[in-house]
Amino acid sequence: MKRTRDCDGDAYGELYLRLGDFRQCFARHLFADPEDAYGEFVRELVDQIRYGFLQDPDALLAQARTRAMRKTADRIQCLTTAARILSTLPKRHREVLIRAQLAPCSSLGQGGDRAPVRRAGAPAA
Repeated sequence: MKRTRDCDGDAYGELYLRLGDFRQCFARHLFADPEDAYGEFVRELVDQIRYGFLQDPDALLAQARTRAMRKTADRIQCLTTAARILSTLPKRHREVLIRAQLAPCSSLGQGGDRAPVRRAGAPAA
């Protein structure tokens, strides 16, 4: 932890590898990009160490587990809230919003362009 506090880049890499099981946790719990969520998670832990909020090396794993559970719970709450809000919309509005959000994902590797969104009931091009 001293090396991390002293901004040793190798210590950051070791911590990143040591806590790798949390990457699968983020992947299982519907994070759009588990690698980004995991990288942010490790960066937050490093900040906690650097600023002296986490000083006991024996508490690192417990602190990491607690932060991962909170991050996952927040994500699930966010998705639940979004689903509840979407369910209140008329079907055609809900479809447009969902399509607009999913289109960038389905076009990856194809120039990154968004798929065209058409009005409900309009003929396909």
